Amino acid sequence: MMVFNKRPHNARISFIYEHLPPWLKNLVTAEGTYSKMNFSNGSLIWGIPEGGNIIRSHTATLFISDECAFQPEFENAYTSSAPMAKKIVGISSAAPGYFADLVTEVI
Repeated sequence: MMVFNKRPHNARISFIYEHLPPWLKNLVTAEGTYSKMNFSNGSLIWGIPEGGNIIRSHTATLFISDECAFQPEFENAYTSSAPMAKKIVGISSAAPGYFADLVTEVI
């Protein structure tokens, strides 16, 4: 998943941003690179590769992981982000593994 692309239909976050109402885009402007999108209010969206080694040395307010059940390194990423992220959101279709165990434990 790319965060930003100059052609907004090619990346998820730039696609969403480009389809916001003009008055909202005027309140918070944005610029980006392939994996990052910086907003004028100081917010940052950063798409990082799978695994815990990259996220471990950073601090995040929100950590979102897509298709967790299919990431071989999801457990490492989750345990690395848990001490620093204020909120963790895991999204996935069903498959056995650490994510399924985590979801089943909560239920």
